[in-house]
Amino acid sequence: MFHILIDASSIVRSTTVIQGDPGTGKTVVAIYLLKLLADIRSSTGLDALDEDGDSLFSEFFTDEHRMLLRDLRIGFVIPQQSLRKSVQKVFRKTPGLDPSMVLTAFDVGESATDFDLLIVDETHRLNQRANQPAAALNIKFRDITTKLFGHDDTSKTQLDWITAKSTHQIFLVDPAQSVKPAEWLFQ
Repeated sequence: MFHILIDASSIVRSTTVIQGDPGTGKTVVAIYLLKLLADIRSSTGLDALDEDGDSLFSEFFTDEHRMLLRDLRIGFVIPQQSLRKSVQKVFRKTPGLDPSMVLTAFDVGESATDFDLLIVDETHRLNQRANQPAAALNIKFRDITTKLFGHDDTSKTQLDWITAKSTHQIFLVDPAQSVKPAEWLFQ
């Protein structure tokens, strides 16, 4: 947690990779982290005094950390549509979180602004242009790549978009899953 707060204050890019087998709770940890950051951002500094002083994260509920997170632009990229829809429902009902925080790689690539932190679930599902299920998505892929890198570079992947559009990234990866030819991204 402290690492994220230090990184958030830095313009130096950082990447963290968290690996785990299916069902180990990577998505739950990411949601918890996002909720914790939202709670720190909305805290008053006095909130830590109201909390149990022995709480694992109570030391982060300070005015300094709240100010650090105040303008931080955070997104949660989920390539898998069914999981993305489920997480959006959870965010809709969770104070401090908003369904608009839950994104596709295309949303990130098309965003007019950059992100300070992107957490990418199921990172092994990010892909390359040749893996798009429809011609329209291949065109969109080309347009985003051209916008981000100045020309149509077919070697660029959605992972490249994520790193180009954010200062800090946390990639959640299941190294044992084989979903698409894009799995080479993390081998």
